[in-house]
Amino acid sequence: MISPFWITLATSTGLGFVVLGLLAWEVRVARRRGRTIATSRWTWSNVGCGALRTLSIALLQGTLVGVYMLVASHAPVVWPMVWWAWILGFLAIDLAEYVSHRVSHAVPIMWAMHAVHHQSPEYNLSLNFRLGVLGPLTGFPFHLGLAIVGVPPAMFAILLPLQAAGMVWTHSRFPGTLGGFGLVLNAPAWHRVHHSAELAHRDRNFGAVFIVWDRLFGTFTDGSNVAPRWGIDGEVAPRNPLEANMGPFRELAARVRRTGISALWRS
Repeated sequence: MISPFWITLATSTGLGFVVLGLLAWEVRVARRRGRTIATSRWTWSNVGCGALRTLSIALLQGTLVGVYMLVASHAPVVWPMVWWAWILGFLAIDLAEYVSHRVSHAVPIMWAMHAVHHQSPEYNLSLNFRLGVLGPLTGFPFHLGLAIVGVPPAMFAILLPLQAAGMVWTHSRFPGTLGGFGLVLNAPAWHRVHHSAELAHRDRNFGAVFIVWDRLFGTFTDGSNVAPRWGIDGEVAPRNPLEANMGPFRELAARVRRTGISALWRS
C-alpha cells in the first residue's frame, strides 16, 4: 500500500506542473496586452515556497487524516454517501475554509502561518505556490468540526483537494468579475482585492471557491474605490523561501517578548 506521504507528494507535484503551465499561458496573454505581471525572481521565490509547502503537507498528511478519522469515529451521526451529501460536503468544506481564512487574518499566531501567501508584490498564478509551511494547521481545527458533524473521512479526503484545486484560478490576472457568476463564485477580481495592500481592502473577500460567504457575512467588497497594490503594507517582502516562513514567526516572538504570551492570540 502506498503511504499518504508519496500520494500527497505525487498529487501536489502533478498539480504544480499544471499551475506552471497555466502560468505560462497567463504570462503570454499579459505580454500580448503589453503588460508584465511576473518577474523571474518572484516566480522562483513562490515556487521555492511551494516546494517547502509540498514537503510539509506530505509529512503532515498522514497524521492529520488519522486525527480526522479518530474524531469522525465518535460522531453521533454519519452523512450518507449520496449525491446531495457530496454537494453539502463541498459547501461545508468551503465554508470552513472561509472561517479559517478569516480567523487567520485576525489571530496573530495563525497569521504567522498564513502571512507567506500575502508577501509577494506581484499577483499571478504563481501565488498558488506561495503558501506557508505550517499553513495546513490553520484549517485543521475547522476541518475537525466537519468530522464532528458527521462528514465521512472518505468524502472529506476526496472533496478537500477538489475544493483546493477550485481555488487555483482565483489567483489569475484573467478573467475579471465573471459577470453574473461572480455573485456566487470567487472571481479572480474579488481575490485580487483580498491580496491588496491598500487599507480600504483590508480583511475583505476571504472566500475560497465561493464568494457568497463574504456577501452573507459582510466581508465583501468589489474594490472599485481604489486600485489594488499587492503585498503586506509596511513590510519588506522576503524572496528567500526560508526567510519568508521564518520572518513572521520572528516578528511574533518579538511581540510576545514585548507584551506577553497573549500576543499569540490578540492583535
